[in-house]
Amino acid sequence: MGQELRAASHLTQIAYLAHILTMPDQTGFRVMIAGGGVAGLTLANALEKAGIDYVLLERRDTIAPQVGASIGIGPNGCREPIIWMADRDDQGRLVCPRSDVCRLGLARTGYDFLWGDRQILLQTLFENIQDKGKVLLNKNIVDIEHQSHGVIVRCDDNSSFKGDILAGADGVRSRTREELWKLAKPIQPELVRHDENDMSAEYRCLFGIASGVQLLEAGDFDIGYHSGRSTLTIAGKNGRVYYFVFERLKAVYQIGDIPHYSQTEAEKFAIQHRDMYIRPDIKFSDFSKSGLVDESPAWEIVFTR
Repeated sequence: MGQELRAASHLTQIAYLAHILTMPDQTGFRVMIAGGGVAGLTLANALEKAGIDYVLLERRDTIAPQVGASIGIGPNGCREPIIWMADRDDQGRLVCPRSDVCRLGLARTGYDFLWGDRQILLQTLFENIQDKGKVLLNKNIVDIEHQSHGVIVRCDDNSSFKGDILAGADGVRSRTREELWKLAKPIQPELVRHDENDMSAEYRCLFGIASGVQLLEAGDFDIGYHSGRSTLTIAGKNGRVYYFVFERLKAVYQIGDIPHYSQTEAEKFAIQHRDMYIRPDIKFSDFSKSGLVDESPAWEIVFTR
């Protein structure tokens, strides 16, 4: 979830880049996009609308995999509106009255704060692209060559692509960012060191989607506070619930040492926390026993420059 919320937050930067590239002197300009997630597909849509040539390189074999579970879209980005927000203690009891603050965003902007399946959002963004031949799958970038008049990227299937600019939308473990650091190190080593230290993980997150859950009302958004851990649940239509469990790690891990988690570890985590209260009459096990479950470190990235 954290990774995709950060990806969604890049939409303002994407809009700015698209604006710059629509300037009159950009005839013949070609953009290469590394990554076909929310940010990459959004940029592809923006470039196509602006009439700018591009190619999108996605390392997976499908454009809309069921990974990342869910995603929230604020009024600036807008399926399922958030109506009631509630803060709860470790027994699932309210610590203050429920809030309909999300309606304030609707009143001010005309848009709700929405929540839905990340997979559906990706598929929708892809289907909106007219020339789907510009979206290439199974393109895992392994080398980036910076030239005086452009960039060449090479993939592990021996294919290569040339363009004027490479837009890195390839996630928190970005190959594009690594290349930028490599180019910058001889010139500004201190800047790169700061950036590397600005990427860390202090928590891990179990997330998933449960189906057939009739315990919550559509639009409910609950945050649970526990010692060293917390929960987040969002109720959609027809018994669909998006859930998250956060737990503090034993140490703060820096980039390079941040752990990965297997499906087996995710399932073990779910069993370990099955008795956590979501509400006084609802436990986490009511969600985790059905539907998708996955686990990821909760990346914290704050670039100061």
